[in-house]
Amino acid sequence: MWQEESDHPTKIITGNFTVSYSLFVTLNGDIYIDDGLKDGRIQKWSSETNIFVTVMNVNSSCYGLFVDINDTLYCSMFHRHQVVKRSLNDSVMSSNRVAAGTGAYGSASNQLRGPRGIFVDVNLDLYVADCINNRVQLFQSGESSGITLVGSESLNPTIILEWPSEITLDAEKYLFIVDSNNHRIVGSSMNGFRCLVGCYGRGSKSNQLHNPSVLSFDRSGNMFITDEYNSRIQKFLLTKDSFALSFNQPKLCLTAAWNPNGITFADEAIVGKHPPAIFVNTNNTIHVINQQNSTIVMWQEESDHPTKIITGNFTVLYSLFVTLNGDIYIGDGLKDGRIQKWSSETNIFVTVMNVNSSCYGLFVDINDALYCSMSAHHQVVKRSLNDSVMSSNRVAAGTGAYGSALNQLYDPRGIFVDVNLDLYVTDCRNNRVQLFQSGESSGITVVGSESLNPTIILNCPSAMILDAQKYLFIVDQNNHRIVGLGLNGFQCLVGCYGRGSKSNQLSSPSSLSFDRAGNMFVTNADNFRIQRFIYLKKSCDNLLKTDDDSGFDTQFKLDIHLDVDIMYVLVVTTYESKETGEFSIFIFGKNKVILQRLSAPVNIQLRYSSKLTDDSPTYYRDCQVPQCHYETSQIYVNTTGLYVLWSENNINAYGYIYKNDFNPLKPSENLLLSHDDPTESSCVIGDQCNFYIKGIGLTLDDILRDELKSKTVLNNQSFLIKLSAALTIIIDSRLVGCGMYLLASSITSLLTITMFIIKFWFVVLTHINVSTSLSVLRGGCVSIEPILKLFLYLDGWFNACVAVERAVLIFKGVKFDKKKSKSIARRTILILPFCIFGTLIHELAFRRLFVYETVPDTRFDVKISKVKNLEW
Repeated sequence: MWQEESDHPTKIITGNFTVSYSLFVTLNGDIYIDDGLKDGRIQKWSSETNIFVTVMNVNSSCYGLFVDINDTLYCSMFHRHQVVKRSLNDSVMSSNRVAAGTGAYGSASNQLRGPRGIFVDVNLDLYVADCINNRVQLFQSGESSGITLVGSESLNPTIILEWPSEITLDAEKYLFIVDSNNHRIVGSSMNGFRCLVGCYGRGSKSNQLHNPSVLSFDRSGNMFITDEYNSRIQKFLLTKDSFALSFNQPKLCLTAAWNPNGITFADEAIVGKHPPAIFVNTNNTIHVINQQNSTIVMWQEESDHPTKIITGNFTVLYSLFVTLNGDIYIGDGLKDGRIQKWSSETNIFVTVMNVNSSCYGLFVDINDALYCSMSAHHQVVKRSLNDSVMSSNRVAAGTGAYGSALNQLYDPRGIFVDVNLDLYVTDCRNNRVQLFQSGESSGITVVGSESLNPTIILNCPSAMILDAQKYLFIVDQNNHRIVGLGLNGFQCLVGCYGRGSKSNQLSSPSSLSFDRAGNMFVTNADNFRIQRFIYLKKSCDNLLKTDDDSGFDTQFKLDIHLDVDIMYVLVVTTYESKETGEFSIFIFGKNKVILQRLSAPVNIQLRYSSKLTDDSPTYYRDCQVPQCHYETSQIYVNTTGLYVLWSENNINAYGYIYKNDFNPLKPSENLLLSHDDPTESSCVIGDQCNFYIKGIGLTLDDILRDELKSKTVLNNQSFLIKLSAALTIIIDSRLVGCGMYLLASSITSLLTITMFIIKFWFVVLTHINVSTSLSVLRGGCVSIEPILKLFLYLDGWFNACVAVERAVLIFKGVKFDKKKSKSIARRTILILPFCIFGTLIHELAFRRLFVYETVPDTRFDVKISKVKNLEW
């Protein structure tokens, strides 16, 4: 035994046992050991008494021991092909119970053959290293049949085991297996199993194992392994950043976009003609090959000028790779038949691999294996940098003969190896990207015309890289563009405007690399320059507020599925009333969405800029915020698919998308999507005729607007409209009594009914006939409702006068002067209309028709044009 941090044993326990294969230690320090081969028992050494006692009888060696959370002891009997158990809480050692296996060897789901290491989780599920069957079995609690988790017959086999001898689970339930006869330790990851340690073949070096048998972790995650045939215990330290990479893999999304106009980072004077390769490391140091001068040019982060130039004894270079410690690997194979490494520590070049061809792609994986893509030999080869002797290279992909079969390559170029040791190859002449999973000689076409779901045609892909989400980004060399995975498959990202030398064009790009901010650096080979394309962070965000100095405020982003032959309306408005300013809309979508000004179809990333001014129309945003300036644009697409629209503004912008039409009087009608997903409202915003009539409740416009159908005759209108029309026809004036006020009230009642009928039919007919002249609408808005109000108010006042007159009559009785009352009534009837009219005169002055003016068409193909909207 060794106490923590001790290099020498701190305790040695001697006991009466012979051949032991396993042990298990419980929380209280008790040690359970196998003593089954000769003595047929399992013993427990008590940490309290320092005495050995027998706790279980067995008739075979126990190659695995385990005590679960219920104090049940398990024994894996290799020679009996079975796992048995008994409860340590039982005072009497009765017969053991079977936990797994029938006792007869076999490969059925309920059988085992030579079981060794075992593990029981907190759910009492039993994991068994089924050694001779080369698999790991899971026996769920209470089940006699197992499930093959790892092995050739598992549901998703990603690794081949040979005599697994031990197994353990970490806190996340990831499996770690001692693959004994493959002399390695393997572990599970998000994409299957992979080698962890002992990945360099059988041997006695520090990075090799020889028939390991058992493993265990300390609390820091360091791994201890019994390296049995090397007669030693090996400790492998956990790397704090287990997958620390030397290159940037930004975490992007399927809607990620870059400014289509690149910035020239370096020109011919610095990088020479046809710069072949670029590498940006995690320190944002940029490395570029200058073939003409046989130099490697370097820029430290944020430097506009080279900070270091490395000169070496090399000739024609096509590739380079930089490791975490700053060492630079360059392919010097065309004339000198070698790959060189420039050491950042010694500043000296050394040969690290012999090749007989140019390496168009170089890569160093997480296990320090160096890969070379030999274009002329149609093959990718590799060797371990941990091998002290440069022996023959091993084949990673390709047969050496060109072809298009799954195990062949034709002019391979750029390569990439992920953390699972899966190899991606840009197969240039086959116009595809191939994936060779770890240990497989046949590839899978992941991009190209023969892929499972082809969405893009490549023309000599020359380089590729994966981001943190495993999204592919490919240099499509002979199509002069960079493509990547998007919402609807692969699509163009930069260089989408044909071959050329403009800032938004490329000419035979050869490689790309990301900085840690996601900006893209591209070797624009035939333009003799390095281009930097700025990553648009907003393309992967929903609603943003920027804190930089750009002056941008609230942005919006809308993800929506758009169909062909349907008109959509984009409404851009503001958060506050009367806010004005500039805005830009970006549209990112499916292939074959084109700009009208382009001569050839391209995959789209579209920008449209405009401005909201004091002359822009206004409406009530979300039926809550008045006088919000807005602009409407029609959107048509010629390919159905998912699209993303987002904004860059110096205003607090809100965005909405409607189907077919946008009515500012009904902002919730036809609404498909908004950036803040407001609760849909049934509110209807009326014209200013409606804003001034709250004293008499809802107007006919409010009541009938949702019921009336435009361009539809009365007979085809809804039942409510027909019923209302019938009631206005048959309505009769009420009988009125005698007296001056009653006479006046009866007259105003008749006039009110008349005006009501006029108002009703005016609303119905103007809503049905949408081509009604604006002068007629304006006249009705200004006159009909104020007159209706005048008569209605007069009728109310006259009824009030009748009540007052009757109250006075009751109070005075026989002394009531009828003649005097009539005289007062005449004067009141003459004066009252003028008084009421005076309270309504402001409506005649301020009532007006709202007209949402037409703005000339601005067509995208996503076609975007202004919409004319009318509100009254």
